[in-house]
Amino acid sequence: MISERIYIAELKKELPYRDFRAIERWCDRNHVRLFSFVGTKIRFVLRDEFERQMEKIYNSKPLDKGSKKDSSQKNLKHNMQTGTDYKPQGEHEKTFLSTLQKVKL
Repeated sequence: MISERIYIAELKKELPYRDFRAIERWCDRNHVRLFSFVGTKIRFVLRDEFERQMEKIYNSKPLDKGSKKDSSQKNLKHNMQTGTDYKPQGEHEKTFLSTLQKVKL
């Protein structure tokens, strides 16, 4: 049975990396084997193996990078709407508050 291939150039769309070396490091660290055709530089991974690792990663870490920032912005918005005295607690909240204060109505 031949498994479907995903070429490194196509992985750039799936992973947050734009450099081929970074994609190769990601594959190495996440135990996704890289294959290549004999005598060429064309590299690829097996789709089944790649998707299996992606499921493991995102099922164990359901929160993405932006979720902490989003929750702090929601917290700030809620406190500003209720009129409570608000003091920013994190860097994201401080940045968001300073951006809001610069807006002219």
